[in-house]
Amino acid sequence: GNLFLRTRDYFDYVVQEQGGTLTLSRRFGEFWRLVFTLAASEVEVSSVALDAPQIIRDSEGVTAVYSIAPFLVWDTRDDPFSPSTGQLNQVTYQYGGNPIFPGVDFWRLSEDYQRFWTLKQNEDEERKHIVSFGATAGMIESHSQTGEVPIFLKYFAGGASSIRGFDFNAVGPKQNGTVIGGNFLFLTNLEYTCPLYEEILRGAVFIDRGTVESSIRDSDLTDAFRSSYGFGLRIRLPIAPTPVSLDVAFPLESEDDDDLRVFTLNFGGVF
Repeated sequence: GNLFLRTRDYFDYVVQEQGGTLTLSRRFGEFWRLVFTLAASEVEVSSVALDAPQIIRDSEGVTAVYSIAPFLVWDTRDDPFSPSTGQLNQVTYQYGGNPIFPGVDFWRLSEDYQRFWTLKQNEDEERKHIVSFGATAGMIESHSQTGEVPIFLKYFAGGASSIRGFDFNAVGPKQNGTVIGGNFLFLTNLEYTCPLYEEILRGAVFIDRGTVESSIRDSDLTDAFRSSYGFGLRIRLPIAPTPVSLDVAFPLESEDDDDLRVFTLNFGGVF
């Protein structure tokens, strides 16, 4: 079970979400897992700017969001927090609204994939050189009585957990210079890490690439791709299993009006 209260203050509006989830999981064999998640929340969009895009103004107020989401997971990683071999493949289908639940009517389909290779290691099998690849794809659509997916359910990209080198949630369709999110997401990441000091400190070089689109049916997705390259440090403290990531990134594919961010700090992995 999980209870949450989140507040995010954007330039044109504020989103506050409160609710909870209940998750049931069953393992099949050594690597397969089937998961069901029930989620219920209330989302309030407030402090909307007078010149904000119409989709933000349409999302203003309090909205109920109820959904059920089955996950199918195949996980062969040797460590869930700092993997060096194996892969993770997760397919998710989320359904909300009519006729099962009240609130927003939507469905979401997503695929998350990670693969890890150990290139070499020392005799005690601790100081490892690791290459990782990750890909994420997702799409969301409304149905029944909901005409447009609300702003708080749409996809955004940019920042430490997606395309580094760009500001948080700065990648996606824009209206009047404001990023309004999209209904289709595709992200990829390639990273190499090597030990600098035991397993406490590791160096990293990476390439990120991805896009957010209004729809998967958009005629030319390649024009909207953003990409970046960079380097960083991974710090794994004895008191916490997840690494702290410090990255410096520079854009390879960008537009003149993109908001960039050279330095990012993140607790945990990229995908």
